[in-house]
Amino acid sequence: EEDLRLQPGQLPAWTAYQERVQRLLEDRRRTVREATTATTAPQRLDALADGARNRLTAVEDVVDAGKALYAVLTPEQRNVADRRLALPLAALTAQTPEISRAPR
Repeated sequence: EEDLRLQPGQLPAWTAYQERVQRLLEDRRRTVREATTATTAPQRLDALADGARNRLTAVEDVVDAGKALYAVLTPEQRNVADRRLALPLAALTAQTPEISRAPR
């Protein structure tokens, strides 16, 4: 947020993106908690499958919010976003760090 140097009119898009990333993190924690507290293997498997479905929805929400934020950024801010905006999503979905080395 700080590096983007957001203007007041951009804050709603930033807040939406930030909230959706936070929800994804919470979904991930909840899935781990539910899978570890289940008492049988089928219950654990169901909890993991439910978590994966919920995470997909949360990822799609982050993507939509990220694109909406990107659309309101200036060219200078987009340069920063090109390097960093996808990193939280990549980390939360266990993607490889190669994404941070994308062409700039």
